[in-house]
Amino acid sequence: MSVLLDMMTDTAWVPFWTAIVAAAGILQALFLIVNAILVWRYLGETKELRKATQKQVDKSQSLVETAQNQLILGREELVAIRAQVAASQAQAQTAQDGIEGQIRPALITNYTDTFQLSNIGSGPALHIRFSKVDRGSGVMWDADPFPMQILSIYAKGQAGTNIRLRTSPHAPGASVLDGMSLQCTYRSLSGHTHATVVDLDERGNAEDTRFYVRPR
Repeated sequence: MSVLLDMMTDTAWVPFWTAIVAAAGILQALFLIVNAILVWRYLGETKELRKATQKQVDKSQSLVETAQNQLILGREELVAIRAQVAASQAQAQTAQDGIEGQIRPALITNYTDTFQLSNIGSGPALHIRFSKVDRGSGVMWDADPFPMQILSIYAKGQAGTNIRLRTSPHAPGASVLDGMSLQCTYRSLSGHTHATVVDLDERGNAEDTRFYVRPR
């Protein structure tokens, strides 16, 4: 320890210690330079990373916007397709209604001792069935039918029935309305089911005749 103190106090060693201090300064300067280079490179890499990240974010946003635009276009195309389908269905329904109007049957009644049917429509009435329903009511598609049926009545044609207003000893097997309304159901050539409901007075005259088409 005393030797080191002698070296530090002896003027002969001054050049040595001066060199040591200079070398330490150079090493510190080199350390600072290396540290500065490392910091600069770190900052440069961070900057590049930030740029790459920003590019990725921009690309992702662009992809999202593209997907959103495609979704909007897809929805618009779907709306357009639905509109076209609705228009086509409306046109088909109009055409079908036009055809149905050309072949639609329509039955009315006339009463003497039994009911007579007349087809005043433009097409034949097929598979005609009869039933009784409450007076003033609408059509009852599931009403219990009378035994009698008629296969068909052509347009402007007529047919008789055994249906009576009330029970008669002269026709014990006839179907009787007993104060109720007469309902006739029948089909057109297109397959639509139609119905006529007739309210009658005491003599069998039609007071009100209503026509129906069964929804499909």
